Amino acid sequence: MMPSLVWLRQMADKQDMVGLLKMAKKQAELAEIVKTDNTEELEEMKLNCVMMTQKLLMLFLILPEPRIISLSVASCVIFGPLLTKVRRCSCLQKLVDISQVLQSVGLVKRVMVGSKKTLAFQYVWET
Repeated sequence: MMPSLVWLRQMADKQDMVGLLKMAKKQAELAEIVKTDNTEELEEMKLNCVMMTQKLLMLFLILPEPRIISLSVASCVIFGPLLTKVRRCSCLQKLVDISQVLQSVGLVKRVMVGSKKTLAFQYVWET
C-alpha cells in the first residue's frame, strides 16, 4: 500500500492540490461559494468511484498535521464550487460513502470539528 500512497502524494503535488485546498477554504470562509437551485447543469467533471477515492486520498496526503478535512471543503476541491444544491448533496454523499470505506480499512477516522459537529475525517495511516 505504501508505494500507492507515495504515488498519490506525487500526483497531488503535480495537480497543485495544496493550492486548490487553500482556494476552497478561502471561498468557504468568505462565503463566496455560489449556491443555486437552477436546473441548468454546469459543465460537470465525470469522476468514477476510483477517481474520487484517489482525489480524496491525495487531499489527506497533502494536509498538514493533524490531517483533518471537512467533507464540504473536500467536495469543493474535488468537484468545484459551482454546483447546484442537489448536485452538491449528491457529491457529499458519495464522499461520505468513500470515507466510511476508508475508515473501515483503517486509513481515516471520523472526527468532530467545532461546535457545529461538521462532518470531517482525519487521516490516521502511518506514512
